[in-house]
Amino acid sequence: MPASTRLPRPVRAALLLAGLAGAAQAEDAPSIAWPEPGGRATISRAFNGSPITVGVSSRTGGAIDSLTWGGTQFINAHDHGRELQSASSYDGYGECLNPTEAGSDSDGTGPRSTTLLTELKRGPDTLQTRSQMAYWIEPGRVTGSCPKGPGPHAGPRSDDVLAKTVTLGAAGVANAIAYRATYITAQPHESATFEAATAYMPPDFTAFWNLDSATGQSAPLSAGPGEQGVPVILATPDGSRAMGVYS
Repeated sequence: MPASTRLPRPVRAALLLAGLAGAAQAEDAPSIAWPEPGGRATISRAFNGSPITVGVSSRTGGAIDSLTWGGTQFINAHDHGRELQSASSYDGYGECLNPTEAGSDSDGTGPRSTTLLTELKRGPDTLQTRSQMAYWIEPGRVTGSCPKGPGPHAGPRSDDVLAKTVTLGAAGVANAIAYRATYITAQPHESATFEAATAYMPPDFTAFWNLDSATGQSAPLSAGPGEQGVPVILATPDGSRAMGVYS
């Protein structure tokens, strides 16, 4: 059950940790210089005796594929449709017109992404990326989430650009992560959904909660409702690890 937020551009999401392979695949732009081995970049900040570490990779087009604290991995990065990433969809085509930050469905579990990463900057507490997002479903193909059939796109990569900034210690809160996503759309559309930040989490996170921001009270949430109009929290059964999202 991913925590999902869908808002107009530009948008911000904040995450809070608590103690509770195809022909279109391409290398990154020539200007990209990864500061760590294996095409990786990470930032860290101490919280409650352990660092919160956020990582992005070449494999996922600069999308967040790792978020760790206290020895726990909070992100499921099995394929290119998971991670902690941004996406959009247009004109009622669902997955068939669905620019996706980390890559395409055809990238599978492979080591490369159809998304083209064009900019990467790292500061002490910040990561900035800019990418040309892959279409999740290649031209001419449909899935069960394509209500209008194949999308009108002709190639595997969109002309849409995603620019994002990830900041640790947002608003002076050590375990808050600010996630700002800006979408630059290449064509006009009749309708659009912008998925600011969706975190796909490991199966250990089986306790779901929502949060009433007016009262500060949380309540159990079943897996059935899907997207929520209020902040959601995913936790381990014992409550020792949790991540929430609000915007």
